[in-house]
Amino acid sequence: MQFGIGFAIIKFVVDQFGTLQGWNFAELAFLYGLSVLSHGVSVVLFVQTWYLGYLIVEGDLDIFLLRPLNVLFQFLFMDFNLVGLTDLIPGTIIFIYGCNQLNFSWSWLSFPLLLLVIIGGALIRGSVWIVLGSISFWRKNRGSFVVLTMQLYDKTTMYPLSIYPKALQMIFTVVLPLGWIAFYPAGYFLSKPSPFYFPASIPLITFGIGIICFLGACLMFWLGLKRYESAGT
Repeated sequence: MQFGIGFAIIKFVVDQFGTLQGWNFAELAFLYGLSVLSHGVSVVLFVQTWYLGYLIVEGDLDIFLLRPLNVLFQFLFMDFNLVGLTDLIPGTIIFIYGCNQLNFSWSWLSFPLLLLVIIGGALIRGSVWIVLGSISFWRKNRGSFVVLTMQLYDKTTMYPLSIYPKALQMIFTVVLPLGWIAFYPAGYFLSKPSPFYFPASIPLITFGIGIICFLGACLMFWLGLKRYESAGT
């Protein structure tokens, strides 16, 4: 329902305003479907990070410290969200719809590049959740930023990044690289002009940024864990 409504909103916007910065409805469907695919993978792998603040404040990370394994590794794999796989269904449907409407021609190289984009996008999403959850090591607050990040992801991956002012485009490209989740890769596959004229290897850049973001998030978690006060009185 969530993604169906999001897709309907895109159709409504296009019907009212025509194209969005040169992106028609079929291209937006391609963009949105690609975004939902990375969302589905990220929810499967990183859904437990939504509750990291609660575990920190309640001292429930203690159990992971008692085991001779990396704490973050244990935490990330303590749960496998099979329900998150259902998010891949609407993503696949919307993405295929966009491909069909565009008569998109796939080459043998397109599929591995698409896989790199989805993995890179999922890592970027998960890294943001890990960083925001790790803030609780300092704030001592179990508050979750899930709703905020979901809204942010929607606004930066549901529509072309080029509809925003240049300053925001730069922020979501360099500082908080959410534009690499779907906008730049979709532009690459559809041969759309890039606002900042990036090189042709955009899928590889997305994957690389995903790896860098994830390593940075791991560092943030490790630094926070050194401040962890456990569940003692």
